[in-house]
Amino acid sequence: MLEAAQKFFAIPQTPRLRLINGDGREFVLHASKAEYDFIFVDVGITITGKLPYYNNQFLDKQTLKGYCSALKENGTLMLNIMTTLTYQDKQRVAKQLKLLNQQFSTQLICQVTKGESEDVLQDVVYLLSKQSISIASMRKKLASQNNLAYSKDKYEYVLSTVLETL
Repeated sequence: MLEAAQKFFAIPQTPRLRLINGDGREFVLHASKAEYDFIFVDVGITITGKLPYYNNQFLDKQTLKGYCSALKENGTLMLNIMTTLTYQDKQRVAKQLKLLNQQFSTQLICQVTKGESEDVLQDVVYLLSKQSISIASMRKKLASQNNLAYSKDKYEYVLSTVLETL
């Protein structure tokens, strides 16, 4: 799993980044309080009326509380969820993530797949942070990065698709 992360996502090897190979849900439930700056969950979570829900144990109440507890004071949680952008599915996701509304001051929804219509099943990234994050600051940070998994155009596209907040 770690090899795949490094191969497909250009994960840098740095003392600030620790990759954990194991059950992420169990890890976060037993993580030390306020230890992490950033948690990224990309495990094929599916929330849509088109398919049965999948991997939703990563979004149950206990796990959501685990993410909040494991993050530092200004921590950020990023969730990649397979869903559509229809009103009904956005409501399904919002209901599932309701517990997080009070925990994070920044809540952004970004479309990842370019050119898909709202009723197509696609990756949607939910970026939740305990600190204020602006699109302008993310663009500035992106401009200074050189070792990226995808082209800067791909990241620019995602930043341009910030749809709304939860």
